[in-house]
Amino acid sequence: MFWLQLSAGRGPVECARAVTLAARYLEEEAKQFDIELNEVERIVANDKGCCYSVLYTVAGTEAEVFAQRWQGSLLWQSESQFRRGHKRKNWFFSGRYWPVKDFSIPREQVKITTCRSQGAGGQHVNTTDSAVQVTHIPTGIQCTVQSQRSQHSNKKLALFRLQEKLDELEQTAIAAESVKRWQQHTALERGNPKRIFKGERFTLFSNDI
Repeated sequence: MFWLQLSAGRGPVECARAVTLAARYLEEEAKQFDIELNEVERIVANDKGCCYSVLYTVAGTEAEVFAQRWQGSLLWQSESQFRRGHKRKNWFFSGRYWPVKDFSIPREQVKITTCRSQGAGGQHVNTTDSAVQVTHIPTGIQCTVQSQRSQHSNKKLALFRLQEKLDELEQTAIAAESVKRWQQHTALERGNPKRIFKGERFTLFSNDI
């Protein structure tokens, strides 16, 4: 099983729109590959039909082959739907995948608390006590997740993030890779896109795989 994340980084709203369109395309493509795809987290933007990132789990006999199709710089070529007359037509976003690791932290070392979701956490945030905070007792490292509807889903994602943080402390190599993953949200590689999509219909134009 693998994690697969699409991200707009810090790009403009058009990049966030590209991520939403790419997520739809990816979900349809998964059916063709007989891939078990599960959306874990979606960080929505303020503009309707746009999101900054989408995180999936990908499983199946061809899971890694499928995930590789979305690895790297991706490009959507389209006139802006938000700024009519804008000259720019190239909107970069990115995809990255990595293996799902088994949760190896002893449960007695983890404190789990719940609280009410707050703030603009997206369409899934509600008024129940669904937010989850996990604390690694020996180090004091904390992770809080409130982006999912259910407490169970928030707990699962929070534990995953805690595991990632502890891995970073233990292995320099893993830490470097983890930094690369999360840097999707701050910087994107532009140029030499692996896949190019065109227009509001998000038609695949070029496929470098």
